[in-house]
Amino acid sequence: MDTARSSATAPVSLSVVICTKDRPQELATCLGSIVTQRRPPTEVVIVDSSATAPESVVAEFRRRVGYPVELIRSEPGLPHQRNVGIDAASGDVVLFLDDDVVLEDEYLKEIVRVYEEDPSRAIGGVGGAQVPDPTPRESSAMRAFRRFFLLSCHGRGRVKLSGRAEYLLSPTEPVDVEFLSGCNMSYRREVFGAGLRFDERLRGYALGEDLQFSYRVSRRWRLRLTPAARVDHRHTGGGRPESAKFREMAVFNVFLFFRDDVVTHPLQWLAYFWSCIGDLILRLTAPRRHSIRGLINGYGRVLRHLRSSSADHLVPADSAGVR
Repeated sequence: MDTARSSATAPVSLSVVICTKDRPQELATCLGSIVTQRRPPTEVVIVDSSATAPESVVAEFRRRVGYPVELIRSEPGLPHQRNVGIDAASGDVVLFLDDDVVLEDEYLKEIVRVYEEDPSRAIGGVGGAQVPDPTPRESSAMRAFRRFFLLSCHGRGRVKLSGRAEYLLSPTEPVDVEFLSGCNMSYRREVFGAGLRFDERLRGYALGEDLQFSYRVSRRWRLRLTPAARVDHRHTGGGRPESAKFREMAVFNVFLFFRDDVVTHPLQWLAYFWSCIGDLILRLTAPRRHSIRGLINGYGRVLRHLRSSSADHLVPADSAGVR
């Protein structure tokens, strides 16, 4: 038998990694939806940074399943916790779930199906469809405004020249995209073997860490969304910081992502600065005290960083194997 062909079509082992902090009830609900999966995982790794470890929740889950379940205590910070999960997981595929998602019973089966039907191993990451569809309804004027200023919007799952994302949350057919949503995203083991890790410079809630990581993966492998893997992301409160800090983080993290991963030509900075103008206009049309303060602080950080950097930093460097 052809060994290479045999290994390509062999059953895929799946590790589920859940990063959690101070949400034991949400974690229990999420784990309950893993219990009922038609295709069980190989193992579940829970990386916890709560003030009090959810030991009773995990113990009850262990009692109900027949595969290994590991609870790891960690320093807080989503990128750090994800990296801890990567190091602990042993599966051919590592699936990351937010602790406030609920999976439909076929979810894991459909995620694994995509990998098993890819003998060429061209697909490096797979995500599912969020249901009900959380895509917000916007006026045609707002959609046009966002497109004109190259701002984040909802569309094809692509990254714009400005570094802003075009989100696709609930596809109706299988589709290749340039990034995956952090609430439910999976990757082949060889992705991490290529030296890719979540960026621990992004602290705390770490807005955009999923976009940054998955976009880097998409430079080497295909990323696929499948509508057959359905997940309810319930967006439980408590994860995001207060609005001024959140807005500051959002502004600065977009800058880091654009500078480190998106820009390929100096003229592309024009697209980034054009989107910043649009962002300022949009926020100032509906000012909120915390949001405006965060906006000012965020763009202040960007300007200070640009002033303190050499002009060479406006030119994309060879990314040491990332691109």
